[in-house]
Amino acid sequence: MKRAFLLDHIRLILFWGFSIGLVVAMLWLYITARHVYLPGPILLYTTGLGLFPLGLYLAVEYLLRRPFYRAVQVRLASEGELAEALTLNVARTQEQRVVQELFHRYYYSFEQDLRRLEEQRKFYERFVTRFAHQMKTPLTVIQLLEGELQGTGQGDVAESLREERTRLDQSINMMLQTARLNEFAFDSRMESVEILALLRGIVNEHKTEWIRYRLFPKIECEATEIFVRTDAKWFVFLCDQIVRNAFQYGSKSVDGARVPGTFLLRVTQREEEVEVEFQDTGIGIPAADLRYVFQPFYTGANGRTHSRATGMGLYLVKTAAERLGHRVELQSVEGEGTTVVVYLAKPQYYEVAMNMTTL
Repeated sequence: MKRAFLLDHIRLILFWGFSIGLVVAMLWLYITARHVYLPGPILLYTTGLGLFPLGLYLAVEYLLRRPFYRAVQVRLASEGELAEALTLNVARTQEQRVVQELFHRYYYSFEQDLRRLEEQRKFYERFVTRFAHQMKTPLTVIQLLEGELQGTGQGDVAESLREERTRLDQSINMMLQTARLNEFAFDSRMESVEILALLRGIVNEHKTEWIRYRLFPKIECEATEIFVRTDAKWFVFLCDQIVRNAFQYGSKSVDGARVPGTFLLRVTQREEEVEVEFQDTGIGIPAADLRYVFQPFYTGANGRTHSRATGMGLYLVKTAAERLGHRVELQSVEGEGTTVVVYLAKPQYYEVAMNMTTL
């Protein structure tokens, strides 16, 4: 701070020093020409007396500017909000007042732009949510038409219609969940959940898909019950996204026919966390795509061969897991399969509370 102040006034110091030096030089020439003896201490005293106003000016100016410098330094060192950083109210000089006014104008302009963008975002969310809910009615009508087609003996047409309706329903649900991620704090409820029951429910929900894609799910766990701290709805959602990815990429095809594969759901209880592992033996992910799999809309090499790939599934898994306080890792070998592991930490405070309730 002091160094910055001196650098700002370096020109004044140099000009002042040059002026004092010029006066001393003229005085020295004068007394030399007159052959007058002037002791050295008097010259030093004169020089010091000439520099005294400069030192006094710098000291007063520094004390005047110091509150502003300190306020700026504190805000630069902290990670506070932008509003706190831009609303400085410690100006003492006219220059600082001009800078402070500039900061205020920048802040208010930024605040207006931010408010306008927030309104646009909320409008987009309302539009998407309303559109998705309106699509639920046509889907219900299509489902009724499926039953009528089954009754007329057009089972193949009804099955194709049901498959497309299911995909459309899944896409609409994904759209709704993506919109709700922005309001996650208002749409989540952390509680004790029995994770094996949730996984069994997910497996049973997709009975038809397991058969169609020739995947055989298997749940492995040494314990009979494992409780974790999470939001049941959002945890089911992220697990469901992993399962749907397995339907697309978790089995291999030979001459256009799917080869039966295994989809393993393994739950392991550690000392500080619970691991939920989803493992398939499908086509895997190329090594060059692994670093991008959690980015939105990234489909990679597999997306070019699967036209229905959206590139949003793993992004939503990663985002939802982070909002829940969980961690997600992915490992894959091309041609061998993919493993996704969700780590659910065990908060110590929660374990203590649970133990107290069981006393």
